[in-house]
Amino acid sequence: MGTAADAFNSARSYLNDINAQIWTDGKLLPHLKEAHRDLQLALWLNGLPVLRERSAVINVAANAVDLGSTQPADLLEPTKVMERTQGSTEDWVHMDETDFEPDIDKATTLKYWAWREEKIVFVGATTNREIKLFYMKSLTLPTTASSTLGFIFAEIFLGPMTAQYASRSVGNSTLADETLSAAREKLDMVIRANVKGQQNLPVRRRPSRPRRRRRPAGTRSPSSARRAPGAPRRRGASRGCGAAAPRGRCALRAVPGWRRGRSAGRSRS
Repeated sequence: MGTAADAFNSARSYLNDINAQIWTDGKLLPHLKEAHRDLQLALWLNGLPVLRERSAVINVAANAVDLGSTQPADLLEPTKVMERTQGSTEDWVHMDETDFEPDIDKATTLKYWAWREEKIVFVGATTNREIKLFYMKSLTLPTTASSTLGFIFAEIFLGPMTAQYASRSVGNSTLADETLSAAREKLDMVIRANVKGQQNLPVRRRPSRPRRRRRPAGTRSPSSARRAPGAPRRRGASRGCGAAAPRGRCALRAVPGWRRGRSAGRSRS
């Protein structure tokens, strides 16, 4: 996993300042933080797995209506909450998400949760409960050159994006536009790489079978339609001479006397 120093070196390569004579780490750090926030927002909007997290078991006291200080500090958006009796080995039970807390009396279980004002809130329970939280997390902003960036290859986007903010801050809009274009290309690569990782997950696919069309009741297929009484039989229309039958056999059957000659041949033998 890359560090802020890798992003600084990448940014200086775009700024034509490899030796850090102008753009030192201290000058680039504020611009790196802005680029890092942009990256987190892009990852969140695309729902990429690098931001997925699962909390440790969180205790919820009886009559509590939120998590208070036990809510994870890196929580961006909860996706699933499960509960059970505090301190037990019971199976975890899924809680139902609602837009607002239901106007109901407290029960022995929490049952419902809502995401409001950036907090997970409940109606509350009459007993002590414990929950497990699944959520999208935020990444820690870099503060020094040795800070990690949060995931693999983050520096390939953060380098040109940091250079974009730096060059724009000194009025070099031409270089800023060029580095912004490069950053967008790199971001697309980062997103596609994360999406590709999700495609390796096992999926049960529906079998691909030809769909049989059901014929309305009381109707016949053209091949099973009977000849009208008194209508002449079409030559070669005997059984077995459909569209899929061999042409040679049907052609012989259409010849007058074919069947008679065939019978005669058998009688002679």
